[in-house]
Amino acid sequence: MWEISQLGAFPILSNAGWILFAPLPERTLVALSALARLNPDRLARIQTPSGWVRNRSTLPYCFRCLVLNPLDVAAPRWKRIWLDPDIEVCEEHGTTLERIPAQITRRARNMDRLLMLVSKHHRQLLQISSRRLY
Repeated sequence: MWEISQLGAFPILSNAGWILFAPLPERTLVALSALARLNPDRLARIQTPSGWVRNRSTLPYCFRCLVLNPLDVAAPRWKRIWLDPDIEVCEEHGTTLERIPAQITRRARNMDRLLMLVSKHHRQLLQISSRRLY
């Protein structure tokens, strides 16, 4: 779609892949908003701030928030605030955010695959912590 729509050069992604997408030029935002039938300002507001786009070893997330979207339980979402490199606590639950290695998010080609990989990583962490209890 990027090439067909003539959106210009594809942005260079961080080591976390598409989940940490660099801000787009205004021309590209206008073209994408026309395709999506959205106001360009609305699309601009959901972009990742440029200061947040950098290589990282891990990305934070709250597993409960990820899998239990209160607005639509059938549509898990990755919260924009989790892309902030300085965030450490879930604003909803007050718990320390879990972290997933950036190479795992990079391997995910879409949100469904990302959810599967995050769930697998979460299960592995639970197994490790349960072994420590015994």
